[in-house]
Amino acid sequence: NALVIRLAGSFFKHIYRDGRFLECGAALKLNRLLAYAEDNALTGLEFLAGIPGTVGGAIAGNAGAWGKAIGDRVEEVRLLDMKGKPRIFVRGELKFSYRSSNLDKCVIVSARLKLGKGEKGAIGSRIKGYLLRRSETQGSGLPNAGCVFKNPAKGPAGKLIDACGLKGACRGGAVISNKHANFILNREKADSGDVLFLMDLMRRRVWQKFKIRLKPEIKIWK
Repeated sequence: NALVIRLAGSFFKHIYRDGRFLECGAALKLNRLLAYAEDNALTGLEFLAGIPGTVGGAIAGNAGAWGKAIGDRVEEVRLLDMKGKPRIFVRGELKFSYRSSNLDKCVIVSARLKLGKGEKGAIGSRIKGYLLRRSETQGSGLPNAGCVFKNPAKGPAGKLIDACGLKGACRGGAVISNKHANFILNREKADSGDVLFLMDLMRRRVWQKFKIRLKPEIKIWK
């Protein structure tokens, strides 16, 4: 019993350039954000290539890869607080850390990102490079929600799960990737129960072998 609000209107998917800044709605897909930045020769977000989701979700969870995160580029966020009051958070009020922010209990409406000036061809090459790197190391192109668990201090979650021999483990339509053990792939009509079963298996095995508690990177609503 819950209310789910989806920002589906065109306003929430807008994007336009203001010098080195990009103004974009929270529902804008990350791949569209990257394409627009490339078209306008603005650099600094290429590392997001291949990450599923939207601008709002990426900012709330401080999405990142290869040692970089979107929070480094956020200058301003427009949002609704939990009481429905519109607010604007500027750079000094924003707090980002590994896969988290102080915005996870707000409804992000739009954001202002600061990028650098680049060369369109070079930006496109970096995007293709990141996509190739993901393809080679993370998955087979099947639907997935990105990394399932956060990396603990003692090492990448994927390596810990792999060391437990869980690559290829499956439940229903879901399977743990044979390329990167921190990915659960939807190979055929997987449901949330299939994914949660595998996540529980991964947590239990890593705890049994390494005494490390894995923390989900994706959000789970129950």
